[in-house]
Amino acid sequence: MKKFQTEILIEAPAEYVWKLLMDFQNYWHWNTHLPYWEGKPKAGNHLYITSFLKEKPVRFSAQVTDLVENQLFSFAEIVANPVFFRADHTIEIHPVTPTSCRIVQKECLRGLLVRMIWKKWLLRALQCYGQMNRDLKQFAENQQKPVSYLNVG
Repeated sequence: MKKFQTEILIEAPAEYVWKLLMDFQNYWHWNTHLPYWEGKPKAGNHLYITSFLKEKPVRFSAQVTDLVENQLFSFAEIVANPVFFRADHTIEIHPVTPTSCRIVQKECLRGLLVRMIWKKWLLRALQCYGQMNRDLKQFAENQQKPVSYLNVG
């Protein structure tokens, strides 16, 4: 078993960030590496995700394994059989203040193929989830800023 995690502080309320993460149809507005998600965020449901880590898009399926509103979203990607390869991905939201939260993305890889692909997978996954964190932060924080008008007159 191999594990890694990424995290980022976002200056936006946890509930707002949760809504962005559960709005799969609009990921393309902010998520540059995993912009297309199909499916509904409900435990047991299948998701179909398109990745742009390589020159050509790669589509894969995953199954939602856990969902706790405003706190946790987990899904598993299985290739052929869990004995060969299983990637469990978890996104946690930890409120820091009423207007900020910490996003923690964790990945746990299991199976016979992990030893062969670990270094390559780790590099790509860290790039992907790091970029996803930065994209989410930028989008959430920009959407949260109030519009101010100058009173000229």
